[in-house]
Amino acid sequence: MPPTRPCFAPAAYERSTAAGKPLPAFWLLLAVVLATVLVVAALTAVPARLGGRRPVTEAL
Repeated sequence: MPPTRPCFAPAAYERSTAAGKPLPAFWLLLAVVLATVLVVAALTAVPARLGGRRPVTEAL
């Protein structure tokens, strides 16, 4: 039975397997996505917290 192709990126799968390079493990891809979400959340929250310390009248 031939190996099954992942449905998330068939073109990338075909290119990588044709070149003899396997795709990274699923848990590694999931970890990269989760780390990206956490970094974006942190970089968004810090300026919001700092901006929230100013009085409303000063901001307006």
